[in-house]
Formats: sequence, structure tokens, C-alpha cells
Amino acid sequence: MLRGLGWRVLICDPPRQALERGDFVDLPTLLRECDVLSLHTPLTREGAHPTRHLLGREQLARLRPGTWLINASRGAVVDNRALREALAGRADLQAVLDVWEGEPLVDVALAELCHIATPHIAGYSLDGKLRGTAQVYRVFCEQLGMPPSMLLDELLPQPWLHELGLDGGADPAWALATLCRAVYDPRRDDADFRRSLEGDEQTRRSAFDTLRKHYPLRREIDGLRVRLSGEAPRLRQLVRALGAELV
Repeated sequence: MLRGLGWRVLICDPPRQALERGDFVDLPTLLRECDVLSLHTPLTREGAHPTRHLLGREQLARLRPGTWLINASRGAVVDNRALREALAGRADLQAVLDVWEGEPLVDVALAELCHIATPHIAGYSLDGKLRGTAQVYRVFCEQLGMPPSMLLDELLPQPWLHELGLDGGADPAWALATLCRAVYDPRRDDADFRRSLEGDEQTRRSAFDTLRKHYPLRREIDGLRVRLSGEAPRLRQLVRALGAELV
């Protein structure tokens, strides 16, 4: 998706690199060259590539000026105390955290310093839940030696927002934000999460669990139809990269 938007993308994945010998870089290269650093690694404490505190005080100090750090993996992949200190000391850094060390008890001071803070949303979209269910169902049918009698497309309801129309002269940055937020606006989860950070420890633990169990229904962007007027090659590139359907 990011490459489709015209970004230069670097990937650091030592286990995959050992197996695939592909176009990977090491972590120091990411810290030196990336303006946005997004983490999606599992949490491991042992082995050849432990990821606990993969970004600690030393690594955070080496982030480029103006870097955005996104952690959507596991809380302890980033040293939360070191990140809080880094954000407090450097106004140029921006953090977006979906996961936290010690959750459901979250570092409130760290959350207050984040640009967006959410309560471990993970893959809770309706489409994601049904895809997971469909995978289990297919394997179940294979084990029983019987063909599947239901298809994922038959289970997915029509999205509430079916189609959007954009003028060909629309600003691409505005169009990108509008399309993404029309399907899912993380600012709602951010606001709900920040309200949950009040009270004593037990209250905040309970509030975190409640948020995780009662996420508002949301769909994914590949179910959105986008109608463009005029040629608008940049907007067409953007819509295709997002995975929406261009009509």
C-alpha cells in the first residue's frame, strides 16, 4: 500500500531475511533513514532475535528529527519508560501506540504524550473477524474431507458506507484522509481510550478491558467504492493503493 502511494519502504525482518535473502535492511539503517517507523513484530525474549525492548533508550535517541513511531505489535517491543522520556524531551517526535507495556494498566503519562493512543485494537474489524472464522471453517472442512458449503462473501453484509464520489481536482492529502476516516476514524477510539485513563488502578484496568470487549463495528476500506470525476491520475493511484474499488 505504501509503495503504491509512492513511498520508499524499508523492511527489517531478520528471520525472513535468513530464509528469503530478500531486500531487507538492519535496524540501525531504519533508525537512520526512516521518517516513519512502524512495528509489527511478535514479542520474543530469547532466541537469535529477541524483540523485548527492541527500541530502548539508545535506539530512541537515534530517531531522525520529526520521526513518527507507530507500535501496533506488542507493548514491550518498545521500552515504554524510555519512550515517555524521549517524547517529553523531544517535541519533534510523534508516537502512535496501540499496545502498551503492562496492559491493561497503561502508563498514563506516556499516553498523554502520544499523538494517537488506542487500547490494543488489533484485528477487530468485522471483515477481519469473518476472515479468521472462514479460515478455521476451511481447515475444519478439509479435516472432515467435505467441501465448504459457505463462502466468506456470502457472510459479509453490505457496508454502511457503500460509495464516495470525489472531484478530480481534490487535494490528494485531503482525499487520503477523507477516504481512510470515512471507513475508520481512529480519533474516536483515541478519545474513548483517553477517557478511560482516569481513576485508580482497578478502575483503569476495568475500563481498558471494557473498551477491548466493546469496540464499535467497523469495516475495511476494500469494501468502499470510489467514483472519480475527470482523469485525476494521482487520485486514481491513491484509491488503488488503498485497496478501494475504483468505479
